[in-house]
Amino acid sequence: MTTAPDPSTVKRALSAHAAIGLIAGALLYIVSLTGTIAVFYAELQRAEQDKAPEMATIAPVAVQRGVEAALKAEQGGPVTTHLYVHMPVEELPRTTITTDTRAIHVAADGRLANAEEIGWSDFLVELHYTLNLPALVGMSIVGILGVMMLALSLTGVIAHPRIFRDAFLLRARNQTGLGLADWHNRMSVWSLPFTVAVALTGAVIGLGSLTAYAIASLDHGGDMEAMYQPPFRRGGQARQARRSGAQRGGSARLHGAALSASDDHLRDDPRSADARPGGSGVRAPRKAPDLR
Repeated sequence: MTTAPDPSTVKRALSAHAAIGLIAGALLYIVSLTGTIAVFYAELQRAEQDKAPEMATIAPVAVQRGVEAALKAEQGGPVTTHLYVHMPVEELPRTTITTDTRAIHVAADGRLANAEEIGWSDFLVELHYTLNLPALVGMSIVGILGVMMLALSLTGVIAHPRIFRDAFLLRARNQTGLGLADWHNRMSVWSLPFTVAVALTGAVIGLGSLTAYAIASLDHGGDMEAMYQPPFRRGGQARQARRSGAQRGGSARLHGAALSASDDHLRDDPRSADARPGGSGVRAPRKAPDLR
């Protein structure tokens, strides 16, 4: 008794494998290459803008000074409703303040330094996540590419019934084409667990965004924040409780002061009639595509 697929199944799987590879090959190459490079995103930023001030740590009073200077610089321009402070970490020892309109580095003493200029690094990351297309369209395509990678893995396994028997067969110097086929098969087989992991997570991330947009459109009138509120409400309440406790203990003075300064700016600006207190704050930066 054998569990090997019959020859017709192998032939169909091989044809599907080749067709999917030809259709998705170029885009998969772009996504895979940029994903490999994007692993070094922090290093790329430092290389791209090597004149930015760096420090291992920064004093809270210096951060507060930088936040106040950044908010002052926002006056007279478009109203900003978000303010993020990237604190120095080992991989990226820089302090950067980001608002809705600009990003600027901060010196160790809290003075505003030069503007953040990492266009090439951001280009590579956006190319990996969205192919530099509109966010929803790009992430959906990348998610579909993840599904196609899974299909390539499955059809490749089915099309290679002697996958275990030939696991160590490598005719590297063969000039008839078998050498290239062996290189392809061996590299594909031994990297299969990683390929499946990357493809599955990419598919979930990309198509998850499309699913979230569909749910928001059907049930929340297109409001993405309302759609994401239920799954994150419990975590948000826990964070708020910890934050309140920290403020009572006096360890969150910087956060509270920055909120106060930001809210004063919003209230003083006549164009921000719809701005709500608490709409700005200091938190770790996270760039997420706007799917609305």
